[in-house]
Formats: sequence, structure tokens, C-alpha cells
Amino acid sequence: MKHLPLLMYTTFCGLYSMQTEAADKKGERPNILWLTFEDTSAYEFGCYGNKGVHTPNADSLAARGIQFMNAWSVAPQSSAARSSLITGCYSSTYGMDIHPVPYDTPADIFFPQRLREAGYYCTNNSKTHYNSTTDNKSCWDECNNKASYNSPKRRKDQPFFAVFNTVTSHMGRIRTFHTDGRRDYTQEGIYPALLSLPSYVPDLPEVRSDYAGHLEAVQDVDTWLGFFMKDLKEKGLDYYSFYTYDTGLLSKHPITDSLTVFPENGDHGSIYRLTSSVNGHKVAVYTSHLDYLDCAYYNVRGYDGSSWKEIPIPTTVEEVLKVNVASQRDDAIKMFIAQAQKDIANGYSVIIGGDFNEPSHLDWIEANKNLYDHNGLVIPWTVTTLLEQNGFVDTYRHIYPNPLTHPGFTYPADNPLKEPGKLTWAPKADERDRIDFIFYKGKNLEAKKAIVFGPKGSIVRNKRVQETSKDNFLLPLDVWPTDHKGLLVTFKIK
Repeated sequence: MKHLPLLMYTTFCGLYSMQTEAADKKGERPNILWLTFEDTSAYEFGCYGNKGVHTPNADSLAARGIQFMNAWSVAPQSSAARSSLITGCYSSTYGMDIHPVPYDTPADIFFPQRLREAGYYCTNNSKTHYNSTTDNKSCWDECNNKASYNSPKRRKDQPFFAVFNTVTSHMGRIRTFHTDGRRDYTQEGIYPALLSLPSYVPDLPEVRSDYAGHLEAVQDVDTWLGFFMKDLKEKGLDYYSFYTYDTGLLSKHPITDSLTVFPENGDHGSIYRLTSSVNGHKVAVYTSHLDYLDCAYYNVRGYDGSSWKEIPIPTTVEEVLKVNVASQRDDAIKMFIAQAQKDIANGYSVIIGGDFNEPSHLDWIEANKNLYDHNGLVIPWTVTTLLEQNGFVDTYRHIYPNPLTHPGFTYPADNPLKEPGKLTWAPKADERDRIDFIFYKGKNLEAKKAIVFGPKGSIVRNKRVQETSKDNFLLPLDVWPTDHKGLLVTFKIK
């Protein structure tokens, strides 16, 4: 039997999938591979529209990852730019902006140092200078031309941060005043006469030759990138991704198909369907972010669920539900159920997760009607009721059926860097609720373990509180960046 952990980060209101059996163990971290090359523009790659160059590896990575469309280098020189990347600061902040003049910088400004403190094995291969006189030993476990994440010194299952730099595309390759003796770039599939030159260079044969030579170097960079992609795949370390405006998914397994189930329109939420095969089992994963308006659980607490202005507290369940069904959440879930039924009929196990922006009917019960500002109301919230009526299992309530001992609050999460007033929509109320979920249905799937992912701190009546429930938490290593907590669920595939 194989365990399939699923991690939902409500920061992005998405569902993230990982295969590693122990992915929910405290202290596990994602591996980070950082590859850099020089003197190139984004538009010299096929994924950015260049039709004169062949970059299948970069294009493949862009297709299943995040491709930035508006990014800039903070420095026009290599070492200064690397200094900014490795510190997260402008190179001028610490005097690292003149190439290649080292500066006496503080010892604690480098990113890998923080990763080493978190248990990472950090390596830097080639291009080891960052315009700093700081001793590299404080930043790196290995820093030389043989440094690699494949080092025998790295402990088994120890996460890594590995930097590799190549000079393949360095402009020194074509820094000549003539074109005599250059390669026939057409053998590499690059035709100088057919290239679309950048608008800021003159259209001369010599320039076309220069540009062709540079694109040939870019293709060599792409081949270099392919070596790492192949190595990671052979070691089972590569991932696949899907993302949209308000949701996304990261998967260890190839994503075989995608479908828009409920399209995002005017920030009223969305649901997307992704399919994959996990050890021979067909799985359909739905990543969702439901409508954040007409949130009637705020009305119960004396706030309008769309404007969040103070209002009289409703006295009947009918009043609350009338507001709640005005949202588009029910519509989205009904469309999901219709598609999911087709998936199940075709042999898929189905998982849906995300920010529902609505509590569970299993949490607003007789036993707690006078807690958490429920104001004496027992409410059959419609989204979770619809899911339950159609056979979908609430993972958290399946494992922890008692909302008194395990409330599982996912909102509002505390962030000590923000004033409580920036983290609450109802400053006079106890608005704690479980509004982030992972549901499933399938004869081959069973939820075995569930953990609240995020801080124990919450916001209650505009004040910071620490949860004292029996909920299990996977605590962040640093400041939690969002007002939602997430959910980590481990499934057993039978």
C-alpha cells in the first residue's frame, strides 16, 4: 500500500500533491535546484516566443512550472546580479554592486545560511564569488567545482539547496571583431538570415552571425538544463504543476489532463480538474477557491458577509441560509459534483480541496451553538451538506469527528508582523472557523492522517490567541504569510 500525502496551501487556495511517504514528517523541506546562466534575455527561448531557437527543456519546464512574464535583473553585471539573488537585497545595499570588487558584508545576509540552519545541505558549483569577503563556509557545505546535491556527504533524505552556474552563454564566446572561422550554425538548426533581430541592433551580416552564435549558446544552455531534469527524474525528484489566477496544484506525478469546471469570473471563485495516475490508480484532483461574498457565517456574528459592516445578528437559520445561497459557492460545487460523478463512473478516485469560504455543517452543531459566536444557531451549511449527500468524505471530520476537541480552525491565522486589525474582518467577534477543506470519494482511497498546517496562533476579537485544542499542527519555520491555515492530509491507496 502506498501513501499519497496531499498538502493544501491556502495562501494560494490550491492543492499540492507529493508522493514521498513521509512528506508530513516535521522538518521535511522541498529540494531547491538553482541554475543560472549569463548574458541572455527571456526572449531568446522558445517558451517566450523565439521561433529561431530550439529550447525543448526550458520550454517543457515553463509549461509545467511558473513562467514569469515581467521580471528584471537588478544589476547589469554578473556578480552584482548574483549578489542580489543570493541575499534578496539590492546589490547596492551592502556595497556588492561593482564587478568584481568584494566588499566586507555582514555574515548573516545570505539565503543559504538560513537554509543550512533549517537542515539543508547547501552546495555552490562554479561562480562562487558574490562580491563579498564573507567566508563561504558559513553559507555552504560545499563550494567548489565539484559541489553537487549528489554529494556522498549529504545525508539520505536530507533536503538540498544546490547552485550551479554555467558560462556557456557568456558573451565572451562571440566577443570578436570578425566572423571568420565561425561554426555553421545551420547545423544546429539556426539560420542567421531568417532570424528576427532585436529592434535595438543594426541588421548587418556580422550582427546576424553574432546573434546566431548566441542562440547556439542558448541551445547549449538548454542541453545543460536537460542534464539536470533527466537526473532529477531518474532520482524521483521532479514535479509537475498547474496554476491559475486564484488556485494551483503541484504534483509528483505527471498531470495527464486538465479541465475548467467552474471558471473564475469577477473574483467569484473557481474550480479546476487535474488528472493523474498514482501507482496505477486513476486520480482526479480538483483545486478550488469558492466565492468569498455572501459569507453568511459573518452575518451570524453581526457583520454583513459581503461588505463586513456591522449589522443586527439574525435570529433564524432561514435568514442565514437566504444570504448564503446568494453566493456562487453552491453553483460551483454542483458543477463539481456533476463532473466528479463522471470521473467516478470511469474508475477515478476523486479529491477536492481548497478555500471554500464557508463552514461545515459538521462544525455548527447543537453541542457548540453557544461557542465561537455561533449565537445559538445550528446551521446546515450548504456546500459541505451537498458534498456529504453525494458521498464525499470530509477528511478532517473523518479522522477527528468531534469539533469540540478538534475544531480544526483554518481562519483567521495569526501573523506577528501584522497588526491584528489587518488580519480580521470582524474585529468585535470570534470569527474562527474551518473553511479550508479536503474532501474525497473513491473505493481505492482512504484518508489516514490530517494535520493543520500553519501557526497555532489565531485572531479573536482583534486579539492574538493561542489555540489550546487537541488539533495537531505542522508549525511553520518562519512567519506565516497568510490569514489562512492549510491542511495536510495523507491518503492510503488500497
